[in-house]
Amino acid sequence: WFESRLIFDNTPLADIITNLERRYNVEIALSSHIRVDKRLSLVVYHEPLEDIMEVISRLMPVRCQIDGDRVFVTNRGKSR
Repeated sequence: WFESRLIFDNTPLADIITNLERRYNVEIALSSHIRVDKRLSLVVYHEPLEDIMEVISRLMPVRCQIDGDRVFVTNRGKSR
């Protein structure tokens, strides 16, 4: 994760979240109903965290809310 990009190829969401927390120095809280074993593929360069979370919300049925250095990820249609 020290490189200029993060490459996720069929990577579990749990691993992606861990790497994003390190890269963006945030805490990402996932709702207990979200499958952390769901696998995604994406490449992150220097995009803002908001853009990355938007991509994840398009790939999965989740809603992301950023509040300072915390990110809340919930199922679509549910509040945190």
